[in-house]
Amino acid sequence: MTGRYLYLLLSTLGLLRVEAAENPIPKNQTLILVHGIWDNHHSFTYLRKRLENAGYRCLAPDLKPANGWYGLPDLSEKLNSFIETELGSTEHFSIIAFSMGGIVSRHYLQHYSGISRCDRFITISSPHNGTWTAYLHPGKAAAQMKPRSPFLRQLQKHDDQLSHIPCYSYRTPLDLIIFPSKSSIWTVAKNRTFLSLAHPLMILNKRVADSILHDLAQHHPQPLSP
Repeated sequence: MTGRYLYLLLSTLGLLRVEAAENPIPKNQTLILVHGIWDNHHSFTYLRKRLENAGYRCLAPDLKPANGWYGLPDLSEKLNSFIETELGSTEHFSIIAFSMGGIVSRHYLQHYSGISRCDRFITISSPHNGTWTAYLHPGKAAAQMKPRSPFLRQLQKHDDQLSHIPCYSYRTPLDLIIFPSKSSIWTVAKNRTFLSLAHPLMILNKRVADSILHDLAQHHPQPLSP
């Protein structure tokens, strides 16, 4: 819940503000926000407000256990169940995922039918090529996020399935959780670099939010029926 506490602290100090009415091009588009390890939907408090003010509908599941004890495919299956329950089997959506959530979402898109209706995929500080800090965590998910793990190599073999989806990977070179920080560079994505002082601050970064809104607007399908 680090992101939530940082948001509350920065808001209290007056260092983080959300404009009341951005709404440059109102859209009836659904965004699925997928949190990272040890976290939940509250980590997206700031970014969610920015997106909703711009006219997007945001859904943010709590994937449990948040430490990924049973592995990333377990969380991927739960993400699929959430999307099927909330949206049915035909409604289109885009995914914005933070940290481990980006890897969970990659697995989801490769293994479930949602790939045919996902319009855009944005990851923020995700260990696409693994992270050495995974050696410090217990559980299957951490093992699967180690550099060159069999799980990551298998994902990479099938990344071509995402070639028709606009993909973006956001990173900070100052990231001490995704180590080395270049691990967030993903060959199938447009990579964006921001100077954010710490891993959890990426989803509290105004420039990151601005860029997400810009990238979403570059690829927006027809609005959903009311």
